Amino acid sequence: KMKGKCVPKIIPLDGISTDGSDVFDFATMSAVDEIGAFVIYKLQENLLNNEGDNIAEKTSANLSDGGAENSSESSSCKTANLSPDHFLDQIRTSLDLNEYPSISDIEKVMEPKRLSGRKDVLIDILVKCFKMKGKCVPKIIPLDGISTDGSDVFDFATMSAVDEIGAFVIYKLQENLLNNEGDNIAEKTSANLSDGGAENSSESSSCKTANLSPDHFLDQIRTSLDLNEYPSISDIEKVMEPKRLSGRKDVLIDILVKC
Repeated sequence: KMKGKCVPKIIPLDGISTDGSDVFDFATMSAVDEIGAFVIYKLQENLLNNEGDNIAEKTSANLSDGGAENSSESSSCKTANLSPDHFLDQIRTSLDLNEYPSISDIEKVMEPKRLSGRKDVLIDILVKCFKMKGKCVPKIIPLDGISTDGSDVFDFATMSAVDEIGAFVIYKLQENLLNNEGDNIAEKTSANLSDGGAENSSESSSCKTANLSPDHFLDQIRTSLDLNEYPSISDIEKVMEPKRLSGRKDVLIDILVKC
């Protein structure tokens, strides 16, 4: 249900005004790349919040949460009595198995104000899953606190606040899901060295969609909206590939308004 000045501009740090007034623009005035990036971000946010596939269901849930209360088998019931330490141990186990931890587990360990060992585990995720060290964690700071050269935007993980590391870890895991990089850290590392496996897979998704035009995916997005469902992030990515595509901008704006 987004209208008005709602689309973040893609601009260099030194182009941001002190009051941040030029950071957002009307969707109709925004570049397609800006709308597309923002649509993907909002759909990722929807997935992160476990808001399902149906737009009407989300709207109904915002008005009343009675359905969740009546569901004896809901995930909240299953996990309500588990401590944050349980989820911290699950994350450690995932790392020991060379697997990416679950985003929901990260969210659970971020809930309490204090949790012994949490910061070390979050830093371990950055190091083991994404090979990130040094000044790599974005700071959470107001726009008017950003220097003109952007030198103060990142900080060492060990010097960062837990909230900053947690938010960045979730972002990196979301990015991993978006790029379809699987559950296994070693597989991703191997894929970076060689893409032979993908080339040899006759049933890979790239083979299945290679001959489909961007218009096909644009129609799939329209169909999802007509069915009151959230469109697929992969469909958005496909329609963002060509430099020009008739009707794309209108469909992207429809997603912001309807979803």
